[in-house]
Amino acid sequence: MSGLVEKKEFKSYDGHQIAYFTAGEGFPVVLANGLGGNWFAWKYFIERFRSRFRIITWDYRGLYNTALPEDLESLRMENQTRDLEILLEVEKIEKEVIIGWNMGVQIVFEL
Repeated sequence: MSGLVEKKEFKSYDGHQIAYFTAGEGFPVVLANGLGGNWFAWKYFIERFRSRFRIITWDYRGLYNTALPEDLESLRMENQTRDLEILLEVEKIEKEVIIGWNMGVQIVFEL
């Protein structure tokens, strides 16, 4: 699936490296994964909409391309939400549509 998304990283509020992925150009659409899924769970969505939208998604702390933090307390929902806030800052996103499923819905509610 090489070439569908570009892998990037950012340092979050506590210095933890968070992996994220981007595809396409246009109005930003942020995808908040379910607990057991990564960007690949959105493969067909990304293929369909990357020609019209800038799609961004990230791997939560301890999942897939984002390492488990030493401080397990940082896995709390409020900290996952802080990661999203910083991702939006890093990508200079002020207006976006956020689509979530499973745990991603809770992160969106918290935001």
